[in-house]
Amino acid sequence: MDRVRMLAAALGVILWVPAAARGEDLKAIAKHVIEQGFNRGDFATIDELFSPTYIGHHSTSPDLRGSEEVKQRAMLFRTAFPDGQCTVEDMIREGDEVAMRFTCRGTHRGPYLGRAPTGKSVTITGITIVRITDGNIQEGWVMVDTLGLLQQLGMLPTLEQTQKTAPAKNLSRRGAGSPKLVSHLGTVSKKSETPKPHRRTLA
Repeated sequence: MDRVRMLAAALGVILWVPAAARGEDLKAIAKHVIEQGFNRGDFATIDELFSPTYIGHHSTSPDLRGSEEVKQRAMLFRTAFPDGQCTVEDMIREGDEVAMRFTCRGTHRGPYLGRAPTGKSVTITGITIVRITDGNIQEGWVMVDTLGLLQQLGMLPTLEQTQKTAPAKNLSRRGAGSPKLVSHLGTVSKKSETPKPHRRTLA
């Protein structure tokens, strides 16, 4: 097919490609970045598929600009989790955009955000949307469960840990046995009682 396209380009012929086929091509490009760039550490793939003017919008970090910053992010992942593998769970294409839901699994064997290797196995989930034109990824939106990752590495407490260590905030539990509170409430109650009228006794 590539030879046909090259010949057609040389002859100035425009090939008609069905919309469904174009959609599959876009999904293949998006998936190729995950499988080659992140799973295998083939950073040349990132240079090949990302536009020099690429902008990546991330939920927990400043925007990434250009393929070089994308490679730095991929290197960070590969350094911290050398055996990391990401699996594309779902893919949806709409126009020139492809959405992917993915799950990454790996072992923390390298430094990550100042955290020394823990040897812990982690699971990271996320969703990314990429806009692809002319065979290049022009823009992306990425949301990753960074909170869950930091909790798995012991860098942040889990919800269960927080609930166990947090002081009780329920007034009935905190004040029911407080002598000062009981005394205060009793004083207020006595002061708020309606005074009884004074009865005069006739002699």
